Amino acid sequence: MPNRRRTHRWTRSITRPNSLNRMLPIQVGVICLSLVSSFGLVSNSFADQAVAVDTSWEPLSGEDLTAFVQGALDSSGAAPSVVVETVDRFRNDIESLGRDPLDALIDAIGEIADSVKSISDLTRTDPLSAAASIDPSEANYAELEALPIAIRMSVRTWMGRELVRGRFYDEALPVIAEVDAAQSIDPASALFYR
Repeated sequence: MPNRRRTHRWTRSITRPNSLNRMLPIQVGVICLSLVSSFGLVSNSFADQAVAVDTSWEPLSGEDLTAFVQGALDSSGAAPSVVVETVDRFRNDIESLGRDPLDALIDAIGEIADSVKSISDLTRTDPLSAAASIDPSEANYAELEALPIAIRMSVRTWMGRELVRGRFYDEALPVIAEVDAAQSIDPASALFYR
């Protein structure tokens, strides 16, 4: 009698090629895909719920931005007529012209504060020199620090953003590191560019 190994009937059927055995990988694949897709839909619904949750902050409206600028200018001790003129210019820039609030603020404040005007001009022409100019050992630093905190933080946020846009990442770090995002006109930009 030849030495045949005895196999179970079930084992033989799996090892024998027939049409059912060739279909097995396809059947397993279809089952796996259906399970993955059903779990994917469940996880997407959880993601949708997470996004739908109310945020703890909202971007400032045009009125809130205007009130922010007016409060900053009032705390600077500017004359009431100058405050009204600057706030109107700022409001026109963001509402009628659709400008970015940081750019509009820098231009509006630059009209009444020479230190902001010089920093913005220098940032637009030579960003590396502008970043170095707000070092505590520089003369412009004292002028910038004399501004109200809301304006100072907004100027630093704007300068940090301009440096990052110009790909001067290392130079932007010390500029934006001192920014208190809650005091800036654009806290999201302050946190993002930090």
